[in-house]
Amino acid sequence: MQKYWDYIHVDYDSVKRLADEVRIPVVIARILFNRGYTTPETANSFLYPNFSDLYDPFLMKGMDLAVERILRAVHNREKICIYGDYDVDGVTSILIIRDLIQRLGGNASYAIPKRLDEGYGLNFQKMEEIISSGEVKLIITVDTGITSVQESKYLKEAGIDLVITDHHEESSEKPVAITILDPKQSDCGYPFKELAGVGVIFKLAQAIAARASVDLPLFSYLKIAAIGTIADLVPLVDENRIIASLGLKELGKTTNLGLRLLLQELRMDDHEIESSEISFRLGPRINALGRLGDVEQAVELFFTGNRAYAKEIINEMERLNLKRQKLENEIYNTVIGVIESNPETENQPILIVEGNDWHLGVIGIVASRLANQYYKPALVVSVINGVGKASGRSIPDFDLKGALNGESDLLESFGGHKMAVGFQIKKENLPLFKARVNERISNMLDGRLFVRSDKIDADISFHAINPELMHYLDMLKPWGHSNARPVFCAKGVTLQSLPFVLKDKHLKLKLNQHNRVFEGICWKHSEWKDSMKSCNSMDIIFHINRSFWNYEETIQLDLQDFNPVDF
Repeated sequence: MQKYWDYIHVDYDSVKRLADEVRIPVVIARILFNRGYTTPETANSFLYPNFSDLYDPFLMKGMDLAVERILRAVHNREKICIYGDYDVDGVTSILIIRDLIQRLGGNASYAIPKRLDEGYGLNFQKMEEIISSGEVKLIITVDTGITSVQESKYLKEAGIDLVITDHHEESSEKPVAITILDPKQSDCGYPFKELAGVGVIFKLAQAIAARASVDLPLFSYLKIAAIGTIADLVPLVDENRIIASLGLKELGKTTNLGLRLLLQELRMDDHEIESSEISFRLGPRINALGRLGDVEQAVELFFTGNRAYAKEIINEMERLNLKRQKLENEIYNTVIGVIESNPETENQPILIVEGNDWHLGVIGIVASRLANQYYKPALVVSVINGVGKASGRSIPDFDLKGALNGESDLLESFGGHKMAVGFQIKKENLPLFKARVNERISNMLDGRLFVRSDKIDADISFHAINPELMHYLDMLKPWGHSNARPVFCAKGVTLQSLPFVLKDKHLKLKLNQHNRVFEGICWKHSEWKDSMKSCNSMDIIFHINRSFWNYEETIQLDLQDFNPVDF
């Protein structure tokens, strides 16, 4: 796999002018410039996220109708069912809208399809259960529904009103509903299109708060919305940045019993929580229930007042997360074996691997790992009873859904977005699908290869890395999609002491530049040890992090790559 260092070039005078006008260090102004914040107004808006900068929720198409129908249902004591998705975004969306309806005095239940048995989206079997109860008059979808055309018609025939809230791309035909809240609708003029599903629900909560006579805890909802927003990997810019930033600041102070116990279990309750802790610790545990267990337990965790029951759910989360990791690694190792034994597969522009009865709850994670490992789009297909069920993940700047749109005639179902897709295909159609997709992507690339690049924000001297810089870097958080951790380059660095291996895969070392020494860590790169030992000097690229050990905070460099320097 090719890899190169890519310096982001900007005009120094413009960066210096921004630094002077906003009163920030030049290196911070350069990072802002690299991300497109080139004026004092945009830079200050980014550095100081403010609740008052959220857009008017009534700018979203259909918001008036959604608020009116929900408030009417509450007033008339109609039974409402919230229909959600089985991931963190769906769960957090249910939490907010259910709590809101209950605070208004309404009657709201919820339904979540089982990933393995019922699949994504509005499900006829689940809807029949709701209809047969004879009680539900209104269904509110969260994080799903925008492509459920036939299912929406079925509900209309049954006399049940439908309010759809979603954030996915629409299909050519719109569902039948009282109203649809989705900023990605082509005829929706909402200023920000990249909200998560829970972000759309938060906007709905804002709108209802403006019309209802009951005070609603919008700032408490921000904490929950932050979890779903970060876990769903939407761009952390604009409104998503406000939601994530303000929500994270308050998350550790939660009084919700279930959430507080979960944070304590994960040792996330004694500090300001980082976005990476949501992505890699809290989020996967909630998702584990949706992948391998009963996701409704995740909702119950946040609503229960029973400490013992909450602990029971948390223990189940942990058990299933460990099981998920085991299944994921087994399938991943199997797939790697398939690829290594078949060079033709690896040399294709897109990785497409198939196997029998791979667990559907983890193939998406495997696809993500493959895309990162080989730096090309990856599709993992699990064939069950003659039908392939697939999850795909892409790499930055490649629209995977767009690349697969032309193969819809071979697919039984298909959906997703630029970075992730899912589909079903008959096993007998797989060979033709592989051939057509690889030919299509080869033509799109026109002989070019996918090349991983490390985009370098700025050169920096070790002497410039200090607590003041850390303070300003904190202002750029939370890190995430479209706001990645800054990458710095330091030149002429030497080893202060010999590197040593941690847990058979990581490398710990001390680095010296001009007699300024920092500890460094190379995650999953123990193979660098001998090459580094033989270097007289090297250039390194890295993130700057805080490290906590024995109640002591230090600055640590997280190495991304290095180049030996010959004298």
